[in-house]
Amino acid sequence: MKGTRISRKEIGGWNHARSLFNLFREVLLLEAWRRMKQKEPKASSYYAVAGIYAFFIVALVFYIVVLQQFGFHGLEFQIGGKDNIITTLDLLILGTTVASFALLGISLIAFKRKKDIRIFIISLAFFFFALKEFLFLIDNFFPRETVFIGHAERGLEFLILLSFMMLMYIYRR
Repeated sequence: MKGTRISRKEIGGWNHARSLFNLFREVLLLEAWRRMKQKEPKASSYYAVAGIYAFFIVALVFYIVVLQQFGFHGLEFQIGGKDNIITTLDLLILGTTVASFALLGISLIAFKRKKDIRIFIISLAFFFFALKEFLFLIDNFFPRETVFIGHAERGLEFLILLSFMMLMYIYRR
């Protein structure tokens, strides 16, 4: 069976071919990995989330203006809030509303500079948080407008959580 023996020259040729094959395979895998890392989520997922956002915002406006009849009682602002005196709660409501709008502004400036979709989604979360705080402000300082904000608050909290879930989905990709 001496004829079936492989010489060292042939082994060297096979090793060379095998190393070229491994190099080619690594290049293909690296290219596929690079494409996968650059791949953004499909546009349809963005449209689905944007549709959910739009639905909840329209439903929130409909709920507050039409069902709760906000603005139909004269919009009388009371500086002391519901209890007619300025308390720590009134100052906290004003402070968190101002801080939430400041965070929204900072995140929008960051998005303008970087143009990253993740920063935009964080800006959306801050926007919904600012809306929620603004609803507390309306509820406290316009006491004649009997607006029940509990449902609207839960809807905005859902949108904030949806923003963070979408952010984690995009970050995983």
